[in-house]
Amino acid sequence: MILESDLRTAEPPGSLSHEVGVWKRMIWAGHRRFGLQERRKAVSPIIATILLVAVTVVLAAVLYVMIIGFAHTSATKPLGTEFFAGPATATVGTSQTNAFCENNHYCYSIPIEESGQGVTFGDLNFVVHTATGSVHIVTQNYAQISVVSDRNVVQAYSKIDKNGAFDVTAWQSFSPGTSGTTPLTSLQTIWVQFGNTKISPFDQGRTLEVIGTGSFAGSVVIDLP
Repeated sequence: MILESDLRTAEPPGSLSHEVGVWKRMIWAGHRRFGLQERRKAVSPIIATILLVAVTVVLAAVLYVMIIGFAHTSATKPLGTEFFAGPATATVGTSQTNAFCENNHYCYSIPIEESGQGVTFGDLNFVVHTATGSVHIVTQNYAQISVVSDRNVVQAYSKIDKNGAFDVTAWQSFSPGTSGTTPLTSLQTIWVQFGNTKISPFDQGRTLEVIGTGSFAGSVVIDLP
């Protein structure tokens, strides 16, 4: 290894010693330039590696946030923690209830006790089950599910024809100002009208299953006494 101290000489110009010293300085300068170039070349791969790692970390963080956000937005809530209704009351329709429980028809009124934020008309399906668990079949006339306001206004209803399964997956009609995105509240009552006037459905062990859809999963089962 050539040291800079070795290059210092007091020999007069032109002498052999002086020429040797000049060559030594030139060789030493060449070594130094070569070393700097090598060091400069060695810096680039390090910087590239650091940048690659940084980009990978940033992309991983962005992907994580996207996945977590999607999981939160797509997650469903148990209907049983947001929606409460009942108990059901057996009744026979009169002229005053004709819009949602026809005169002399057998019906049940089920008050909505509590409806969490976000539960709308479009979030619920309805199925009437027999005591054995099968879906009730309408035997006479027609059956109907309605949601009625505290002012006895039918806000939504669906009818089931004779011989049809008592299974409602969509509302057939809405009142003005009501839609599938309208929130349900404790000021409303669910009315279940059976499609007959001769055979009473009372005390037969039937149940109404309210099924969550959209943002809600699971169901709430209400006894029909």
